[in-house]
This record gives sequence, structure tokens and C-alpha cells, in this order.
Amino acid sequence: MLYEKIKTAPHINFGERFFAAAWAVIIAFSFYNGGFLLGYEYDGWVNWCLYLFTTLSIPYLFPLTRDSKFDNFLGEFSYPVYLIHPVIIQFEFQHVAVPAALHYVNIIIDVFLLSYLMIRWIDRPINKIRARISGAAWAGSGPLPGASPNQESVFPVKLSRN
Repeated sequence: MLYEKIKTAPHINFGERFFAAAWAVIIAFSFYNGGFLLGYEYDGWVNWCLYLFTTLSIPYLFPLTRDSKFDNFLGEFSYPVYLIHPVIIQFEFQHVAVPAALHYVNIIIDVFLLSYLMIRWIDRPINKIRARISGAAWAGSGPLPGASPNQESVFPVKLSRN
């Protein structure tokens, strides 16, 4: 909703360039500094500034990435990663005996692998069922409530990826 309000603002191009450059500096500094938020107190003032900056930058960065296949690909992973990462982290540190650096590599690989399996075997089949049910329930009755005339389903489904 915020993006809809600012997308025609005269300062949008400046905001896009400013936040893109600022994020490039933040990411470069994090690699130079030895990690991004690793080993820092998450409730410190520096991190709260980063959280606020992130919140303010999203509407300006959205136009730069909204048509990106990579961004869409990462977006599909956001919820499965959110769900599975605590279990993987706990299991990794309690039951896997490897050097500390390998824990992080194992966590990243395992989280993305299990997230992909969740997308492939749970999310996509459920979205296909949703599309079939919502399409059957509204068949022949005109556009869906709150939908544009060309929209077929309440649930956006990407049926082409399998």
C-alpha cells in the first residue's frame, strides 16, 4: 500500500538510487567487517537503525526488483525458510559434531534444501488444489469479488513451475 502512494512521487528516482547505493555500501561493509549481524546484540541501537533503514527502503527498492525472476524465486522461499530454520539450527548445534564454520554452511544448505522440498511437495500441490476449488466455486459467475475482470482466482498460483 505504501508503494502505491509513493510510486508517482517526484522523489522516487532519487530514493531508488539512494537506497540502492546505501544497501551496496552496507553489504560491502558487512563482508569487510567479517559478517552481517553475526556476534552483535540484536537489540542494540545500531541494529535498530538498520531495522528502521530496512523498513524505509522497501518501498523505494520494490520498483527495482518487482519484475525480477530471482526476487520472485527468493520470495517463494521466505515462508518455508522462516518455518524450518529454528529446527535446523537447533538440530545442527545439538547433534552434529563439526567445526564451527561448517555449522553455518550446513545450516544454509539444509534450510534451503528442506525449504525447496516444502515448496515442491507441500506448497505447490496445495496451491493447485486451491486454484481448482476457487475456480470451480466461481465458474460462470463473473469476476471474483474484489478482483479485476481478468483475474481468475483469489489465490495467485504459478502452475507453470513444476
